Amino acid sequence: ISFGSRIRVAVDHISRREGETYRGYITRLSADPIAVRVKMADLIDNMSDMPAEKKSLRVRYLDAHEFLSEIYVENRMPL
Repeated sequence: ISFGSRIRVAVDHISRREGETYRGYITRLSADPIAVRVKMADLIDNMSDMPAEKKSLRVRYLDAHEFLSEIYVENRMPL
């Protein structure tokens, strides 16, 4: 299967790099509209069945989702 360069770029953006902070990762991927949509869906899915005792992880995911949502709206990213 061959994907176009656009998909390869999005996959690169959504792939977290070794040694990269989570905030740095989220900020970097926010430059790519496809990566933003994929990560937002991933965050929602991850939080949907997250146990209550993982509160700090939920907060991190909620913060990331809020940040990406703002980027999405501000840039009027296409669907």
